[in-house]
Amino acid sequence: MDQLEKHFLAEGYKIEMHNGEKYYCRREEELGSRLGGRKQCSNAQQLLFTEKDSQREAQDAQRRQTSSPQ
Repeated sequence: MDQLEKHFLAEGYKIEMHNGEKYYCRREEELGSRLGGRKQCSNAQQLLFTEKDSQREAQDAQRRQTSSPQ
């Protein structure tokens, strides 16, 4: 198991095979719903992109917050 798989498993994902391709899936709760959420599956590239995009957005928000006059 490589570092990427270990990282996603630690994040709560489980490995599933879909049409011969490895996907990482987990249940995510939906706000305002009592139905137990929904299953979200993505391949490694999609998850990496999502993580990097989220990190970039968080950094941008911090930058805006610290650079704005108070």
